[in-house]
Amino acid sequence: MKSEVKSLLKDLDIPYRWVDHDAVYTVEESLKQVEDKNPVKSLLLQDKSGQYFLVIMSGEERLDMKNLAIKLSSKKLQFANAEKLKNCLGVEPGAVSLFGLMNDDERKVILVIESSLLSIDELGFHPNDNTATLFIDPVHCKTIATKLDHDMVVVDL
Repeated sequence: MKSEVKSLLKDLDIPYRWVDHDAVYTVEESLKQVEDKNPVKSLLLQDKSGQYFLVIMSGEERLDMKNLAIKLSSKKLQFANAEKLKNCLGVEPGAVSLFGLMNDDERKVILVIESSLLSIDELGFHPNDNTATLFIDPVHCKTIATKLDHDMVVVDL
């Protein structure tokens, strides 16, 4: 999985910084493994209609699901379970990130990014494996989503 992510970034000519580390499952664990990191959460949600949303937000904040549902004109958001996570993004819990969109062949997932993250110098994402973090300029999130044929929505959370 890591090599496919590196190939995607090379094809798009996106520079990145790569850090290998022990497996991490939470933002708190990742902060202990990787210094100088802006904490980011990546969450797969679904609504009552079956629409999936990959939400990328500040790792220091708690998600207000009702507020997000309003912003997305969606009804009753909930966390996708591990089985749906594997089916949609091809990853296990703890490895969710922007790069899971590479495995969404059916284009079921809409990418949702918290607007404040777009002004940060770099964002860290797991390369579909929670034993590494790669850092990119957030302006490239749109480039990646477009290349992978996914819609991207920017919201204030």
